[in-house]
Amino acid sequence: MKKIILIVSFLICSSVLFAQSRQDMTYLDAVSFMRNNDSVQIEVYYSIIQKGLKFEQHGSEWEAKIYGVIEILQEGKPVASVQIHKFKQFSGTREALEKQQSDVIIDGAMFKVAAQPNTVALLILAPQEPNGVSDTIRRQIFVPKRNANKFQFNGIELATSLKPTKDNANFFEKVGYMVMPNPSNIYGDNYNKLYYYTELTLPNGNYASDKAEVQLRVLDGEGHEMYKASQPITLSITSVPVLGSAEIDGLPSDSYVLELTLMHNGVADAKVQRIFYYDSGIQLEEPAPEQTSAAPLDENTLYLTSDFKSMSELELDEHATQSFYGAPSNTPKEYKKLKDVESKRMFLFNFWRTSDKQTPNAKPLSGYRAMLSRVADANKQFSFMKVPGWTTDRGRVMIEFGKPDQIEAQPFAIDSKPYTIWQYTSQRLKLSGGFRPEFVFVDRRGGGNYQLVHSNVQGEVYQPNWYSNEARRTQ
Repeated sequence: MKKIILIVSFLICSSVLFAQSRQDMTYLDAVSFMRNNDSVQIEVYYSIIQKGLKFEQHGSEWEAKIYGVIEILQEGKPVASVQIHKFKQFSGTREALEKQQSDVIIDGAMFKVAAQPNTVALLILAPQEPNGVSDTIRRQIFVPKRNANKFQFNGIELATSLKPTKDNANFFEKVGYMVMPNPSNIYGDNYNKLYYYTELTLPNGNYASDKAEVQLRVLDGEGHEMYKASQPITLSITSVPVLGSAEIDGLPSDSYVLELTLMHNGVADAKVQRIFYYDSGIQLEEPAPEQTSAAPLDENTLYLTSDFKSMSELELDEHATQSFYGAPSNTPKEYKKLKDVESKRMFLFNFWRTSDKQTPNAKPLSGYRAMLSRVADANKQFSFMKVPGWTTDRGRVMIEFGKPDQIEAQPFAIDSKPYTIWQYTSQRLKLSGGFRPEFVFVDRRGGGNYQLVHSNVQGEVYQPNWYSNEARRTQ
C-alpha cells in the first residue's frame, strides 16, 4: 500500500482566509478503477490554493490548521472515510509567505470498495467552533462493473503533467509515470495541455495478436470536434494502462468533452467521456495593474474587439440566457425578436455596456466578465450527468446573485433528504420574510441534483414549510 499524506485543506475553520470564497480555493475529484468482478479502487484527489489558508505566526514559523473529512457514500450511506487534522507549515518572513499564495497544495486518498453504481465522494467542511459555517463538496463517481464479455474503460483521471519517475512509492505514480492530477478539471493559461490516465479492462480471451488503438477526441458543447489523435495499444494484460495528452491551447473559454474510443480490429468496442473546462483567462498569480489612459473610450473599437463580435448565433443565444438572469422580463423578449446574428451581437454588447454605466468607475464589460466567471464556477461545481452546471438551480442562483456568503448543508441524515441552504448578507434584495436573503435546495432523488424549493427573495419560489413538504423523509 502506498503511503498517503493528506495535506490538502478541506476545512480550515479559523484557518479560512476568505470564508465566502472557499469553493474557489478547494477542489475535489475522484476516479475509479476495476480490480476484480466485485470491487473497485477509488482514488480521490484534492487541491487548495494556499491563499485559502490563514497562517498564524509562532516566532519565525508560520502554521495553518487543516481540518476535515472525506467519505465515500454508496446508496447514500458512508462505506469508507478518512479524517483530516493536519498542519501546513512555513519558515520565513511574511513577505516570503505572501509570495507563495498562488501555490497549489495537492494530494489524495485511496479506497477499495464494492462496485456499486451510486457512489459519491463527499468532502465535508465542518467548523471547529460551535455555530460556525459548514460546507460540502460532492463528486459523483463513475464506477464501472466488470463484464467478462466486453472491453471496458475505467474512469478518466485528468492531470496537469505526466513525467517519467522511478519513485513507485509515490501516491501519484502510475506505470512509471508521475501523474499529477487536476482536481479542478480547469485548464487555461497556466495549464494549456491536458493530460489523462485511464485503464482498459479486457474481456476473457486471448487478444495478444489483435490490432487495437485508442482514438482521442475533444468535443465542444455542440459536439464539434476540436482536436483528435490516436495511439496504438497492446492487448497483453487484463488491465491495459492508457495515458497521453491533448493539445487544447487556444480553445475558447467553455466546457468540453474528452472522449476515448477503443478501435479493435476496425470496430469501436468501448468508449468513455469526461468533461473538463477551459478558461483562457485563468491565472494563478494576480495580474499586474492595468495602465490607465486619458483617451476617450471608442465604443465601436470596443465592440469590434469584444467577444461578441466573433460569436456564433448558438454562442450568442447561450450567453443571452446567462446574461438575462435577473434582467427585466422584457429584455429576453426583445432579444428573441431579433432576426440576424449581427443584431444579437450588438444587443448583448449594449446590454453589458449599459450595465457598466450603472457601476461607478467600472472597467469596460467588467460585468460581463464577472458573469462568465460565475458561469465557469457553476459549471465546475454543479454539472449533473450531461446537464451543464449553469442551467441548474444552484447555477442560476450563483450567476444571478453571486456566491453565497454562508452555506449550511445536510448531505445525509436518517430523517431528511440531502439539502443545502445558501445565505447572503446583501441588504439590497427585497425579501418576503426574514432578515437575510436565503435559498434552499433539496436533492429530491439523492443523486446530487439539488433543486430550489424555497427562497425569501421576492420573485423566487416561496415555501416556508419546505422542510416538511420537501426534505423530510416519509416512512
